[in-house]
Amino acid sequence: MRLQAMAVKARKCQAFRSKRRCKRRQSIQDLRARDWAEHPTLTGRLAAVIALGELAIHHQDIVRGLGLDGEPPPAVPSYILWVGALLSSHSNLRVWRYRVVPTDGHPPLGVPQALRPPEVLGTREALGMWLAGRDAAAGELHFTSSPPTGDGGRDPASEQGVSR
Repeated sequence: MRLQAMAVKARKCQAFRSKRRCKRRQSIQDLRARDWAEHPTLTGRLAAVIALGELAIHHQDIVRGLGLDGEPPPAVPSYILWVGALLSSHSNLRVWRYRVVPTDGHPPLGVPQALRPPEVLGTREALGMWLAGRDAAAGELHFTSSPPTGDGGRDPASEQGVSR
C-alpha cells in the first residue's frame, strides 16, 4: 500500500515539474514573440509592404472585375504603386521605359526626366495596377508621348482607346 502511494506521489511530482518546464518554455517563447513584434527587422517590414501591396492589387482585380467602385484607404494606393513598380522592374520593365508620374501627390518613379522619356500620368492606384501588368487600368492613364516599342510594338493606351 505504501509503495503505491509513493508511486502516485512520484507521478504527481513529475507531472508538476514538466508542467513548470512547459510554462517556462512558453514564457520564453512569449518574450521572444513580443520582442520580435516590438522591434521588427528590416526584411520583416519589407515583406509586410510587399504582402499588403500584393493583397491590394488582387483586391482591386476582384473589385474592378465585378464593376464595383470603392475608395481604398489612404495608404493602399501607395502600396499598390510600390509593388507595381517592383513587379514591373522584373517582368514587363515598364518602370524602366516610362517616367511614371502620379497625379495624387506621390513623387515620380522610373526614368529620370533629364532623359526625356515618355511619361504616363494617373492615380497611384491605376499606375500601380498598370505597372503590375493589369492593362485594363491603362484606360485611366494619360500617356504624354509615343511609348517605346518594348512591349512588342504595341501601345497599351491605343489598345484601350485612351487619348493622348
